[in-house]
Amino acid sequence: MFCSKSTLFLAFLRQISSQVVDYTQYVDIRIGTTGGGNDFPGASVPFGMVKVGPDCLGTSSSTAGWNSGGNVTAFSMMHEHGTGGTPKYGVVAQMPYVGTLSSINLADNRTYSQARSFEGFSVSRYNTVLKSGVNVTATTTRRVALLRYQFPEQGVANVIVDVAHFIPALSGEYALFPETYEGGEISVSEDGMSYWGSGSYAGSWNRSPKWTIYFCANFSVPSNASTYTWPYQGLSHPPPSSSPPLSTSLHQVGGNDTGVGAVFTFAAPGVLVESTIGVSFVSAEQACTNIREEVQGDVDDVVSQGRQRWNNEILSSIQIDVQENTTRSTMLYTSLYYTSLVPSDRQGEIPPEFGTWPADEPIYDDFYTIWDIFRSSTPLFHLLWTSRYVDIVRSLINVFSYADGWMPDGRSSNYNGRVQGGSNADVVLGDAFSKGLSEVSSIPWEARGYPALLQDAEVVPPNTGDPDSPESSTKEGRGALPEWINLGWITRNYTRSVSRAVEYSYNDFGVYLVANGLGRTEDAQKYLNRSGQWANMWNSNLTYQGFSGFMCPRDANGAWNTNGYNINSAGYWGDDTYEASPWEYSFSLPHDIAKLITLMGGDDNFVSRLDTTFQLGLNNVGNEPSFLTPFLYNYVNGKQYKTVNVTRSIVNRYFGISSSGLPGNSDAGSMQSYLTWIFMGLYPVTGQPLYLLSSPWFSEMKVRIYTNTVGANAEDHPATLTIRANNLSSTSYFVQSVTLDGNKIDRSWITHDEIKRGGTLEFELGPDPVPWDQGELPPSVSTGGYTA
Repeated sequence: MFCSKSTLFLAFLRQISSQVVDYTQYVDIRIGTTGGGNDFPGASVPFGMVKVGPDCLGTSSSTAGWNSGGNVTAFSMMHEHGTGGTPKYGVVAQMPYVGTLSSINLADNRTYSQARSFEGFSVSRYNTVLKSGVNVTATTTRRVALLRYQFPEQGVANVIVDVAHFIPALSGEYALFPETYEGGEISVSEDGMSYWGSGSYAGSWNRSPKWTIYFCANFSVPSNASTYTWPYQGLSHPPPSSSPPLSTSLHQVGGNDTGVGAVFTFAAPGVLVESTIGVSFVSAEQACTNIREEVQGDVDDVVSQGRQRWNNEILSSIQIDVQENTTRSTMLYTSLYYTSLVPSDRQGEIPPEFGTWPADEPIYDDFYTIWDIFRSSTPLFHLLWTSRYVDIVRSLINVFSYADGWMPDGRSSNYNGRVQGGSNADVVLGDAFSKGLSEVSSIPWEARGYPALLQDAEVVPPNTGDPDSPESSTKEGRGALPEWINLGWITRNYTRSVSRAVEYSYNDFGVYLVANGLGRTEDAQKYLNRSGQWANMWNSNLTYQGFSGFMCPRDANGAWNTNGYNINSAGYWGDDTYEASPWEYSFSLPHDIAKLITLMGGDDNFVSRLDTTFQLGLNNVGNEPSFLTPFLYNYVNGKQYKTVNVTRSIVNRYFGISSSGLPGNSDAGSMQSYLTWIFMGLYPVTGQPLYLLSSPWFSEMKVRIYTNTVGANAEDHPATLTIRANNLSSTSYFVQSVTLDGNKIDRSWITHDEIKRGGTLEFELGPDPVPWDQGELPPSVSTGGYTA
């Protein structure tokens, strides 16, 4: 039966003000779900732990569970969002089935999978009609999923619960490292209205050891409940040829060689069944408690509450005239939505094995991955949702203090992994510290934050034996530290030596920012020096497309090693660079662009190389290392118009409102946060209190910011940053002049301090470029920036 109402949740609802505009109607859930975007199209609340949606059969891996054509095998409560790599989760599952059980094999979900005859997507609500006639509606709170099944008038109504269910890895290298089922248990009530238990799993993209998730579920009507078990050999072996027999036992338990499940058969045809499924990483009892604490009303009520939450917490953060351009309005609000699904807020879900993690300390998970989100997503979190971002920063430090001993570069199922290049949580902390969160007392900068940074910067993590990178750890930290510290560069003894060197440099710059702010003078100088070691791998004689000077592999004796080195080839785990090409990584030194310009031959050569980048398509906007590159024109006076031109071209060419309207994987919302910044006419240089100016896409944007509500002189209410674009049209978008709070500025950047308490940023636009940007250039280390 349904659980009692939550007083706390009712109080929360009373505090929510009504919205003049329902921004959820401008969120198109379908955008980015196909074409490799892998957006999660099911139901969730902002940063929710539970994400309920269908898991579908297909010829390739469906990392978010859903695909457009395959049969549905189950509706599961846990999903990642927008990822590449090996699928994760698809656990805690239910599947409605119409008919007698004798015609299916309960050990083989393909035999009861169903095609979809209809599918509807909206904020806080997923709906589909299966070919069997079952109408399924799904919604969630933070830790609870609700499913409504309207069964057809003909046929026996059943709900199947397969504890061994997860999303399979079907293709390519990822199939070599799949998620695995490691055992489970299930108990059912005598009246068939409830069940509870747990499932254990391992593996997948972060190579995690065994982890356990707990569940507690209720049905709105009684059923005849049966349990079953079967010999389980994993997905690499065929399931048993015959269906396992049903048992009247109210409890079943099995190890990794025994699948367990239950079937709930409802007496009346055409029955309406609502199921409420609580999920927990603590215990089944906690999963039941989550239902009591979070669920208020039925499926429709929770849908309405969820939409209200999305409007108030996320979508109303940026207010525009939605009728000015409905296509762009849809792109903007869909981007805000998809930026805010992960990481997952698991407050109250500290696993028992993290016994020293204080109950009142934040816990976030599903950083899939920080190497993607640190460039554009975390700066957006900081500006728009500062209090939540404070908790995310605290959680990263807590992982170091109470869980894995290192901050993550990627993390899921309460386990660190993997590391693509460097320890990019260092940049996240440096960014937070430099933008005023140094004043937030709840972040333990001295006691635990700085030690977490030193752990990354000084301690070599144990080798995890990853076959993709056998020489060093890919779980956490910086595996190539021995050479980075002793040589000042990284040789091909380590995979990804070039992209690692680029990231280690910026990681050390993040450590420097915190050390400097804490008055650790000697450490600050040390890490500032190390942040410049990227230049030790700059080969000025290496040429490509008529340009000289690129990041390049180097041997321990100092000799350049160009054997097989391709400037325009993006690599993988075992190559010189990961994800982006050496051409792209040679632009990815954001803390010292001034030095980079000098090494590239001065302003004219730098601009010419940028022009060539976009003319020849050498910049892959579908990969985050190239996010900043279109904005680098701002580092040369009079060339900001080129940033405007290129970013306009990128959006018009690679983003849209179709289901394939992203240039690549969403990467946990990174693509959408990038688009949001471009629409605002700003771009953050993450790790620095700096925003580069481009050109806004809406005549007026009112951006609600919370950076004024934390730290010293905190205010009670959020501030508003008004961004105006005067004379904006489809042909008039080049910047003619800029004023900040009524004062004209002639520089193509602003600082975080200039907008952290709101204000007005006003752009005068015109149809032709003008060299308005003749003032001070953005700061760089080599020109004295950030070194005071």
